[in-house]
Amino acid sequence: MSLDEVIKNILKTGKAEAQAIIKEGQDEKNRQLKSAKDEGQKLMLEKTGESEDIIQRMKTQEIARAELESKKIVLGSQKEVLDSVYESALSKLKDLPQNETLLRSLVAQHQDEIRTGRVYSNEKDAGIVKSLVGTNYSGTIDCMGGFVIESQDGQRRIDLRYETRLKEIWDDSIRDVSYLLWGEK
Repeated sequence: MSLDEVIKNILKTGKAEAQAIIKEGQDEKNRQLKSAKDEGQKLMLEKTGESEDIIQRMKTQEIARAELESKKIVLGSQKEVLDSVYESALSKLKDLPQNETLLRSLVAQHQDEIRTGRVYSNEKDAGIVKSLVGTNYSGTIDCMGGFVIESQDGQRRIDLRYETRLKEIWDDSIRDVSYLLWGEK
């Protein structure tokens, strides 16, 4: 299963979870708004004259406060869903089988850096990466997949680990993901 398919599956699952969480947030919002409106109506019946201005301001403030609180709940829920989706994607990276095609593609894109640097991969991919980079293979590191290229002097590193690539893709597309899940930017 490719990384794109994993992300699509996670997004599909995340969307369903998001809708359930958002419904809970919206129900809470509606309860808070109803409570604030009921309180505002009660105050208006008790007061007359110039107190009506005060009552109206209080009602508006209560509604605004309730809306703000409900918005915080919804945003918190959305953040939890996004965090869950990201963690799920990260978890699925751990379970990816060895992907020689992807590793070959990464090596081909970074031939110049590999020729003059040292390459490190995880233990699972070590055999393939070593066969692709030859004597420039320098050992294993703790990662989910992919590899790291380090310059001979150790001053520069090119991080091509799967988890780093996922983070970059996630950061670049978080707005689009949010829009797909909730229709909001």
